[in-house]
This record gives sequence, structure tokens and C-alpha cells, in this order.
Amino acid sequence: MIRGLFFIFAFQLAGSVLAVFFSLPVPGPVIGMGLLLCWLGLGIPTPESLDALAETFLRFLPLLFVPAAVGVIRYKDELAAFGPSLLVIIVISTLAGLLATVICFTLVARFTAPPNADETRGLPHGGKRL
Repeated sequence: MIRGLFFIFAFQLAGSVLAVFFSLPVPGPVIGMGLLLCWLGLGIPTPESLDALAETFLRFLPLLFVPAAVGVIRYKDELAAFGPSLLVIIVISTLAGLLATVICFTLVARFTAPPNADETRGLPHGGKRL
């Protein structure tokens, strides 16, 4: 598990160095997590203890929600006053985000569709004519 922890801290250090060296407005640990995501996405081997460390972190993940719950209780008067308007704003912004995602997906699907894709749609056997 120590190797896995060292592996994560190495990415955090690399992200912090990049953030300071390039004067980026993003925190170093966030850059490090992005680098780690790229590393894992490329399928480059990782220490086996990283899996055990991830399992341990996931087991205690609900503890991270305690500060948010305390914040909600701390500002309950503001939530009571502005709660309905916040709810409307959250619903509208979520729907706007979903709509933007659907529009982007359909545009990307339209531009990246293989040639003659319209002819093969709906045909059995993967679009092959028999």
C-alpha cells in the first residue's frame, strides 16, 4: 500500500511542479489527478498496491460529505430564504446542461458518422446487404 501511496503522491508532486512552473491557475493536485487519469487511461502498468489503496479510500469516501452537510446546517436560514429559487436555478441549469450535451452529441455523431451510414441504418447483419 506504501507503493500505491507513493505513486499518488508522485502525481500530485508532478502536478504541483507543473502548476508552479507554468503559473497555471489550476491547483497542482488537480493537475496531478488529470495526469494520473491519463496514465490509467493509457493502460500503463501501475503498482498492485494502488488497487488496495483505492479500495481503502473508497471505503472512507462518505466521510468527505460530512463537511458539506455541516455547511448546509450552518446556512439553514439562507437556504430557507433562498431555497425555492435555488431549486429552480438548479433544475433549469441541469436541463440546460443536458440539452447542450444532447446537441453536442448529435452534432459530433453527425460529423463523425462513416460514409453511407444512412443507407445501412436499420439493416440487419450489421448493415450488410444479403
